[in-house]
Amino acid sequence: MTKRALIRVFLGGRKRVWAVKDRRRTHREGKLPPIRRTPFAARRLTVAVAVAGVLLLFLLYQGGADSPVFAHDLHQPTEAERADLPETGARPGRFPQSRTLIRVSTNHTATVPFTKTLDISEFGLAFVNSAETNSGAGRIQRGVDTGVRMDRFPVYWEQVEKRIGEFTWTGQDAAIRANEGKNLNTLAILLGTPRQYRAGVRSVSAPLGGSFTELSAVLAPRSAGCDTQEAGGECDVLEATDASGRQIRITHDGLQEQSGTCHRHEGPPAPFGLWNPIFTNGADVPPDDGRLNPTNPWARFVGAAVNRYKPGGSAGTNIRHWEIWNEPDLCHFWSGTPQEFARLQKVAYIVIKWIDPEAFVVFGGLAHFENGQWLDSMLDALDADALSEQNDGFFDAAGSHHYSLSYVGYQYTRKVRRALDKRGWTDKPIWITESGVPVCNDYPGPTCPSPWRATAKEQASYVWQNIAYTRLAGGGPIFHFMLHDDCGNVVAVDSPDGFGLAKNESSSFCSPSNSETRLAYTAFKLANQHLTGTDVAWADIERFRVRRIAFYHPETKERRLLTWSLNTQAQTAEIPAAGTSGRLIRLDGTTTVVTPNAGIYEVSLNGATNTNWPDGQGGYGMGIYGEPVLLIETDTISPTASILDLPAYSPQTFDVTWHARDWGSGVISTSVYVKIDDGDWELWQEGVDAYGTASYSGEAGKSYSFSVAAEDRLGYKLEAGTSLASTTVAEHSSVTGRVINPANEAAVGVQVSIGATTAATDASGRFTMTVPIGSWNISVGSQLLMRRRVFGTSESLALLYAPGTNAVTNGDFENAFNSWTKSGSSSSRIEAQTGASDHALRLASEFVPNDGVPGTEGSDGGNSTVSQRVTVPTGRPFLAIAYKVDTAEPDTGADSFEVIAVEDGQPANYMLVQRQSSGWQYRSFDMARYAGKEINLIFNVYETSPNRRTTALVDVVTLSNVPQSLTSGGPSARPRPAEAPTSPPDSTTPSAQEGSTSSGYRVYLPTVLNIDER
Repeated sequence: MTKRALIRVFLGGRKRVWAVKDRRRTHREGKLPPIRRTPFAARRLTVAVAVAGVLLLFLLYQGGADSPVFAHDLHQPTEAERADLPETGARPGRFPQSRTLIRVSTNHTATVPFTKTLDISEFGLAFVNSAETNSGAGRIQRGVDTGVRMDRFPVYWEQVEKRIGEFTWTGQDAAIRANEGKNLNTLAILLGTPRQYRAGVRSVSAPLGGSFTELSAVLAPRSAGCDTQEAGGECDVLEATDASGRQIRITHDGLQEQSGTCHRHEGPPAPFGLWNPIFTNGADVPPDDGRLNPTNPWARFVGAAVNRYKPGGSAGTNIRHWEIWNEPDLCHFWSGTPQEFARLQKVAYIVIKWIDPEAFVVFGGLAHFENGQWLDSMLDALDADALSEQNDGFFDAAGSHHYSLSYVGYQYTRKVRRALDKRGWTDKPIWITESGVPVCNDYPGPTCPSPWRATAKEQASYVWQNIAYTRLAGGGPIFHFMLHDDCGNVVAVDSPDGFGLAKNESSSFCSPSNSETRLAYTAFKLANQHLTGTDVAWADIERFRVRRIAFYHPETKERRLLTWSLNTQAQTAEIPAAGTSGRLIRLDGTTTVVTPNAGIYEVSLNGATNTNWPDGQGGYGMGIYGEPVLLIETDTISPTASILDLPAYSPQTFDVTWHARDWGSGVISTSVYVKIDDGDWELWQEGVDAYGTASYSGEAGKSYSFSVAAEDRLGYKLEAGTSLASTTVAEHSSVTGRVINPANEAAVGVQVSIGATTAATDASGRFTMTVPIGSWNISVGSQLLMRRRVFGTSESLALLYAPGTNAVTNGDFENAFNSWTKSGSSSSRIEAQTGASDHALRLASEFVPNDGVPGTEGSDGGNSTVSQRVTVPTGRPFLAIAYKVDTAEPDTGADSFEVIAVEDGQPANYMLVQRQSSGWQYRSFDMARYAGKEINLIFNVYETSPNRRTTALVDVVTLSNVPQSLTSGGPSARPRPAEAPTSPPDSTTPSAQEGSTSSGYRVYLPTVLNIDER
């Protein structure tokens, strides 16, 4: 390899050019431990580095700069590429000799129009081209063919200005012009502190925005060979004093010390002179004569780059988009403080906007996982600056990076969004300037499973899922890292990392191949075709197992919906139709025309296969979900609406909750109407959100009906006029009730509280009272029994009061499954209950057959079980529960709900085996045989068929000592002594069920709680 061999370098975190450390974090620390991000360990080159790697490092660093870079691609230039390269040593064209930085016309002709800012729905690529290795036309065209119109690569300061004031732009000129020759714009990243500006000076702690210097800086004699215009108008050697008063002279050779919050060796520091004023007037506000301060090298470099590459600049190019640094929250890239980076960002923004007011500035994309408070600290510094408001915070967009786990696209974007909104920057977009996942089981990757990697198919799934999650959180545009594998994380002939949409070209030094595109290339191209220009319409999770995210394309009036399985099992997604037929597109572009059945598309989805997330225990968890599919159809339907059920009777002021929904393009206008008694519909709420709640005030004795009108993006309308909910305003509720104890005996003389109204029970445990209409908590004695129970004009209650201490922990399931153990093949869950704010246990929420059982007709079925180890009280111990059984099984000898007590070393005692459906009821069990003993208390549903389901709800499980009350009215039905069969009773009649019953308990309608995809 000759010295003309080109080294492609990259900043985005994947640059293990020295000995590396394993810096992984487990998910329990809430940090992503990317295999690709390692500290820059200068002076620690290990013997393990191959001879080829040493040669590459020498070539890479022979210029004197030692900022972290990544050997992204290395190959001998082709003849076509040589023809495009300037001759060695060629100097860039000079500006007119002037100390004032101005916009300068050149003879270069712009090859692309001035670029507008990318839309949130657009996409970009990293390293289609770069300054360090100018790509050939074939590679650039391969990037353009994906549909992107912007490439992202760095302009390294230390590569451009290797000696003070001497700027060499040869590689940058060639790369940018080659891109623009293919109508590909560039997002240029400015980064890298040159050695000569790494002074051993610690920045003073001072507020941003003032006209101040960190050191007393003076102008020294001009450096020889400096181009004044390229240097921003000044070419002076810098002199200053450090904190100890020692005189420092920053020369061509420079100094290599730094300070900050990170270790000195880990990454580039804040450059010397950063805190010096931006302009020669001693301030950060530009003067009329327009001169940059020569003692602020960073300002000078930024000015030179923008003045050269802006539309109309000396290079004849059209760069309007600039990213300031890369992953500054990693010490590997920035070893200064967040406050120093805020200053770096401020200086760059002011200089860029001063030279090109139409430019767009993104702050460096964040890695997120290493420094949790870094973002807030940096934004606080920007926000506190005296010039922040007039400079719009010193940035046009935030930068963020996503890797390996598809759902961090949502998590990280929301994190940045919250941080921006907190400071009033609600209109700032969030650019995802890097995202991707490296491959395994595919050259040049290792064998799967491998931390943070994916198979080629899983990589393609990641592309679509990352886009969907990021867009759902409001992020975009989204750049994929990267077009080709190049040199991955390690400078080696056989790099183990392949992030690319395509394998390397045959001329690549690292992992040469034949430019074969991966499935992810097709997926990324399809995303550009079908998701660019879309808006997020709606999103949800179907039945806990399927994610659905719908986009709307205004130009074609199409809904474009992505859906995938959230677990390892194959699923059938049920998608409400927005039209009469659709196109189902898979990752490889295969397209099938589908039609809905009864308004529903049934789409088969493959389960997830990816296990690239180390679980901290030697295993792997799911990092990418099942293979997604894209359903596209023309929207032809109108919105629908619903109103949350209102009670029959309401107080004078009550809440109305509505929900307008459109499964196609989405709702853009919603209004709510009211009708009083038999009157006309009247507009009540106009132009409200599609989902909302408002309070309505009525009059006692009058009835109120509510309706919703809505319109979608296509102009399809839902007209008001159909009553969706109604209620009558009343003032008081007449309440009667009875309180029993766990022995099913009347609780005499106890105080019942409903809201602020109280009454005591009589000798039969009964009570009466009048309470205001509304929702109230119910307590007996000091025990809260029901939360926010709805009261109409007349109510009858049956309440269970357990004196003393309940031996069962969390018997009301208000703390989810706390203290309960789940088992069995079928699942269970906690459900919120209609008519109150309480929760109950749902057994057999889904049917899953026991191991080895097919789960079809005639199978041995499955169990859904919860249990708790309890100590039975002494005295008169009684167990009481409330339960409700729902079964569609006609065979009364098949399915059952069971209450079981198991004493160690003894046969199981099936205290209750119920095979029929029932409404809510209490059941009481005498536990005297277990007094003072430990037992396992078990609730179980056994069911035999997925087609004839049996489920049960369980609540208010109470086990306590019930003293014999002298004033008790006695039990309403004496409980029979519990027997202890060694197997479940075979009887199918209610009389064979053990224990005593009290019916009339509250009626529930289940509302399923949401789940989290993390």
